[in-house]
Amino acid sequence: MTEDKRYPAWSDMLNMVCHAHEDYVWRIKMEPEGKVVMSYIGYCPVDTPRVIVYSSFEKIPEWVKDRLAVLNMMPPNPTDSAVFGVGRRVDETTWWVVETAEERMRATNA
Repeated sequence: MTEDKRYPAWSDMLNMVCHAHEDYVWRIKMEPEGKVVMSYIGYCPVDTPRVIVYSSFEKIPEWVKDRLAVLNMMPPNPTDSAVFGVGRRVDETTWWVVETAEERMRATNA
């Protein structure tokens, strides 16, 4: 299998949106039936759930909604839509969003 030069390598894509060894990166996918699937795609800490499924957009965490609001202003293109500290818009129904180490710490201590 040859590398598609149109798209950066996976680790390069992570580094475009966050401090890969400190922040968490989630893949958000809106399913046709309205479910929202959050899949952890960063360097996986042991205590992080791999997949979280929400029954609707209204149920996802506010920090995710905030990131999606910013990313929806970007074109749905994985090479041109990176916003450091926020994420990237992959296509019409898929995003990568960054959960910073500070946000994770606040949520853990709340």
